[in-house]
Amino acid sequence: MDTKQLTQTHKLSPDRELALEKHVSALLSILAEVHGEDQLVLKAGKLDSLELMQSEKIEDRLLALERLVHEDPSIVDQRPPEEVDEVLDELEDYLADLLARRTVEDQLEAKIAARMQERHLDYVKDIRTQVLKEEAGPDNAQTLKKYAELEVLEQRSLAYSTIDLMRPKSLEEVVGQDDAIKSLLTKLSSPYPQHILVYGPPGVGKTTVARLALQV
Repeated sequence: MDTKQLTQTHKLSPDRELALEKHVSALLSILAEVHGEDQLVLKAGKLDSLELMQSEKIEDRLLALERLVHEDPSIVDQRPPEEVDEVLDELEDYLADLLARRTVEDQLEAKIAARMQERHLDYVKDIRTQVLKEEAGPDNAQTLKKYAELEVLEQRSLAYSTIDLMRPKSLEEVVGQDDAIKSLLTKLSSPYPQHILVYGPPGVGKTTVARLALQV
């Protein structure tokens, strides 16, 4: 279908075009919140949709939205006006499912953190009971010291999520990125380091490697 069909062959009314623009912009904003703006730009580049997403033409932005949602760069046909509402409803359903899964994942992580905190408190309670059994009788200096240590342990917060616990604490713990780490450290060690761009697909450890490299 001709890319000008939406605006020329089937001219939209100004009110309809404005409403459509707001709708598409809202869905793109939600997509940016889900993936992060930087990752969305990278995804758009891989799907040959960056120029479409930044276009002033609503038909281009709608096509970009379809490609991003379905992660399919082969979608090339512009939608005729009579299909626009159906397409937007479909994309809304997809984003609703995506947000629902994200919410469930966040809730599950919160429950795991709460359970770990509960186990931590149970552990402290068991240790306290053991100390009382071992140190039966009047309090002495050693007993008081153990009480103080328990007090510190009892007040310690387990705010770390499961992801925090699994995150590498040193560059040696990062797997499969030896060349990238070596290159990054070389650039950072330069007396006059230039602006460094760290890029790659989600989940490969860009942020972790950058954080650990700056601590070296």
